[in-house]
Amino acid sequence: MKLQITKEALVKALSSIQSVVEKKGPPILSHVLLEAEDGRLRLFATDFDLTIQVLVDALVMEKGKTTAPARSFLEIAREFPGKEIELVFDHLGRLNISTERAHFQLPSLDVSDFPVDQLEEEVDYSPCNGEILKKSLTKTFYAIPVTASSIGISGLCLSKDSEDIKFISCDAFRLAKYQVPIEKVGLGFISEEIVIPRKGVQEVIRVIDDAEGNEVFLGIHENVFYAKSDRMIVSMRLLDATFPAFDAVIPKERPYVAEIPVATFQQVLKRMSVFTNQVLRHVNLFLHEGVLEISAGNPEIGIGREEIPINYGGKASFSASFNIKYLGDAVNVVSGDIFRFEWSPDMEGGFVTDPEDPGYMAFFMPMVA
Repeated sequence: MKLQITKEALVKALSSIQSVVEKKGPPILSHVLLEAEDGRLRLFATDFDLTIQVLVDALVMEKGKTTAPARSFLEIAREFPGKEIELVFDHLGRLNISTERAHFQLPSLDVSDFPVDQLEEEVDYSPCNGEILKKSLTKTFYAIPVTASSIGISGLCLSKDSEDIKFISCDAFRLAKYQVPIEKVGLGFISEEIVIPRKGVQEVIRVIDDAEGNEVFLGIHENVFYAKSDRMIVSMRLLDATFPAFDAVIPKERPYVAEIPVATFQQVLKRMSVFTNQVLRHVNLFLHEGVLEISAGNPEIGIGREEIPINYGGKASFSASFNIKYLGDAVNVVSGDIFRFEWSPDMEGGFVTDPEDPGYMAFFMPMVA
């Protein structure tokens, strides 16, 4: 294998695959697989559950394959003294990285040990609106638990009815949902409920960001989800999990609605965070006609209290304590300058909705103050 590639292109490609490079486990998973083809270099990295492929233009003199330690390779590429890099795999099983005045070598492993996805060519891809898909993912990603547990699935659920796709994430304390017409986002190929792992959601967003224009291509084959742009392909095993039937418990009618300015609310939460810690994580909301009172803290760490003028003319008041981070997460993805805080006498907890984007809804349970 012998090729020339620009430093900028190589650094970008190697940076794109680092998120799945394993520090532990089999040594081959700490390597990136390099495959030189006609006019381009293909890079692969995997942790078995998630695989990333990156394609980059290169001047290929000799085709071939090899591997190299992914993190060391990136560090060398970043600090490389020239703008053009020559890569050569020699007969001693080493990857040579060089220019006229600098030369580096990295060890390689047997390419046959690298677990390459052989099914990608069989995937039936469908076009998708990347802009709307990214919005759907970012408006629900925050509520995906970092790790799976008995009370939370570390994945994002996609379910389809006759007209819409629903993106749902939840644990025992909060839920985020985004609903969008199938014809707008282009996920009609989904035939049943699927659950994309949390790490996979992040990689799909990166594919969208990488795509030229806003169109990406998605597909499912043998319980593996694929996302593809001109330069990147990511594949991930779908989770074998069933989401709770949340529609059955969330009240469709929420008669009490207050409109609250987003920026002011965010600023108040930031100030109230001074009076929270790892044990005392909540803020208290007291909402009544025209005013939202927010307070936090105790005599030991200090107490804060502020009032926000709001648009609420109802006679019923509302009082509850919520996790400050959960409140902030739900409001931070609202599109406009105003969000709606809603509640129902039939259910404890509060709802956040977006008047400029009616497909969005967040729900969180109260805490014991």
